[in-house]
Amino acid sequence: MSTPEVIIKVQKPETIEQEMGALHDQIARRAYEIYLERGALAGRDLDNWLAAEQELVWKPAIEILEKNSELMIQVAIAGIEPGDFTVRLTEEHLLIQSERTHTHTDERGIVHVCEFRSGPVFRIVHFPKRVDPATVEVDYRNGLLRLKAEAAKGEVARQAA
Repeated sequence: MSTPEVIIKVQKPETIEQEMGALHDQIARRAYEIYLERGALAGRDLDNWLAAEQELVWKPAIEILEKNSELMIQVAIAGIEPGDFTVRLTEEHLLIQSERTHTHTDERGIVHVCEFRSGPVFRIVHFPKRVDPATVEVDYRNGLLRLKAEAAKGEVARQAA
């Protein structure tokens, strides 16, 4: 049995700063609300930020490997159909963006426990070295997004210390 071909949209924008800025602002507003809800106690800025980030955004797990002038990136993004998320790639960054929804209906029965969440999926990855976006290869199977890209011309492989 052959595996059906999966189409992943990969966009190569000049910059992703606007999207990062909008998300940063949203998290900052929520972190401030959490600060106020917790009694406006000083010294808990990082805790408030992390709570807001976890509440607002799902950041899928990643792995970055380097072998022979290639970067291989894996992203665990199960539960989202390939056509429902966007992958943007620059020489320095990978951005994965989607919306995850989970709803309950009466015909499914009584929900006793549910740990599924709805909301935005957003993960930005800064590459350890520049890549050539024109060389990217993408594959998505069993909830795992795999990208492979060649190092940009002139990049020297970094040795582990």
